[in-house]
Amino acid sequence: PFRWMRTVDSLKIYGINFGKDYLSTLQASWQEALEKYKKCLLSWSSRHLPTLSQRVEVLKTFALSKVWYLAQILPLGAKFESEFNKCTSIFLWRGRLERLRMEEIHAPPDQGGLGLPHLGARCDALFARQLCRILALDCNSRRHVQYWLGMPLRGEMPFLKTHLNSETKCQFFDAVRARVLELLARELISCTDLSVKTKEIYIDFTTTPPPPKVVYKKDLNWDRVWKRLNSKCLDILERDILFCIVHNIYPNKDRLKI
Repeated sequence: PFRWMRTVDSLKIYGINFGKDYLSTLQASWQEALEKYKKCLLSWSSRHLPTLSQRVEVLKTFALSKVWYLAQILPLGAKFESEFNKCTSIFLWRGRLERLRMEEIHAPPDQGGLGLPHLGARCDALFARQLCRILALDCNSRRHVQYWLGMPLRGEMPFLKTHLNSETKCQFFDAVRARVLELLARELISCTDLSVKTKEIYIDFTTTPPPPKVVYKKDLNWDRVWKRLNSKCLDILERDILFCIVHNIYPNKDRLKI
């Protein structure tokens, strides 16, 4: 009856590519985010960024910021996390022969790292925080979540149970339920207190990074070493050179085989 109506395989609304089912929505939305991430890094690859800390700042400010919005709405799967990490590693270590493990890069500067956020933990934390925010409000979004989660979580969160709860399952809300149960198990939230910050969730979701390998090779006061390495009296290039020397990844003649 309406000539202007037509059927489509997918529809983009507020940056989310909705497909015919949950898995196609997940695939299309994260694939687009990955392509934008690659393009962003490619545009910065031709610029003069001689230090690791400069590349980390580009990642944090321009590249990863394109991921955080989608992470609040759709969970990040292991496949896409691996792809994002691969692109990150290529951009960060471009042209360098010796590299550190990503776990060492995730560590804060006062522990010998560069403070690059852990992508998986950060995405999980954003998704969980958004869910807690919705459950704490009296709004249509909460009633929508309540409809799907009332029955599965009736034991852990009795306040979600109403006479309008769905008795069927939904793949997306299975992932939501798993995240709620994880938050409850970690005691980050309770059925009476849903006020938790993204930073708190991120810290709890992030495994403690192992000490840099160089720590086991020299018996030094490493807290003092890291403090001096991040001294404000050093310029960014000097700090990068010292960082590489301390971590034993500086490109000397032996490594370059000159």
